[in-house]
Amino acid sequence: MRVLVWALACVSAAVLFPLLSPAHAATVVYYSAPENAYGWCAGYGHTRAQSCARKYCIDSGGTDCRLAVECAGGWGAIAFAQDPAVGVGIACDMGDPASARKAADVVCMAASRTFCWTDVTFSRNARMMSAASNRDFDLTWYVQGMLNVRRYEAGSLDGSVGRQTRTAIKKFQADIGRPETGVVDDELFLRLADAVEGAANFAMLAKRDIYDPDEEVLAIRTYAHAPKPAPDRSFSEELAERSEEAQRLALATMLSAHGDKCTLPALDAWTPDPTSEYWEIKCVEGSFGLYLAGDSTVITHHGAGRPEANPEIAPAPEQAPQSEAAPEPHPQPNPRQEAAPNPKDGATVRK
Repeated sequence: MRVLVWALACVSAAVLFPLLSPAHAATVVYYSAPENAYGWCAGYGHTRAQSCARKYCIDSGGTDCRLAVECAGGWGAIAFAQDPAVGVGIACDMGDPASARKAADVVCMAASRTFCWTDVTFSRNARMMSAASNRDFDLTWYVQGMLNVRRYEAGSLDGSVGRQTRTAIKKFQADIGRPETGVVDDELFLRLADAVEGAANFAMLAKRDIYDPDEEVLAIRTYAHAPKPAPDRSFSEELAERSEEAQRLALATMLSAHGDKCTLPALDAWTPDPTSEYWEIKCVEGSFGLYLAGDSTVITHHGAGRPEANPEIAPAPEQAPQSEAAPEPHPQPNPRQEAAPNPKDGATVRK
């Protein structure tokens, strides 16, 4: 997997608000966890900003409104976790709207284990960015990040579709057999999310590569809480709950993005046991075995037709008899194995 790169832009010489005199303007956010409600105010003195933010939190339905962040100013943003998860990420004292949005998104993702979307972005004098601008920015920087994970070289995560990002999008679209539009849209986002093994895996990468290196800086300028994070399950278990058509589409996308062409959607896809993280995929181009392993993905059975499961990688044959239709998958609560598998003869490892 590639490392996500993000240059953090914070307000220079920024300090915690308690060090400021009451005459300085403040940015304050209150949050109520039971309702996932918030209120914010910017551009006022300390006392008035706190009172204003708490009032807006209560007006939004909050019954337990508490101080989440308090900063000297700069740009702030608030992001919510993608349904059905419930979570929030809050950032303030950032040097520009892009840094505020990404900080809020990343801390929210780290807590919620899924994608998060900016709800509001505001300046120190309470100027707000539009909802459409927030959505477009989030969608674009997620696309850039996922392209970089899959080694398509989209460039920096700036939320802007420049020449390098557009070229990377076209290359990915060509690899998965889609029209080469170079346009960021929901379909591209969904295909890339499958290519990086789902929202939880991308959230983990974002925390590791964006939040952790700047943890000391971000800790005093952000807040995150997830009353209901996304389920702690593997991408294989997530796939098992999708429709058969969605499974064939996702697994064909993964194969094609890893360099093994598989026309979308695949002709067939099945797993003897979702907790094994092993899948068999039949494509127009041939048949493959795919072991989903987070940072490393093992692909076997190149062009062999529908093969018997590799006993050293897949579950034992009695769990998935080849002479009859594959059983309906039943996810189990076994924890996902973190260690990458050792590739066997005839297997290729894609990172």
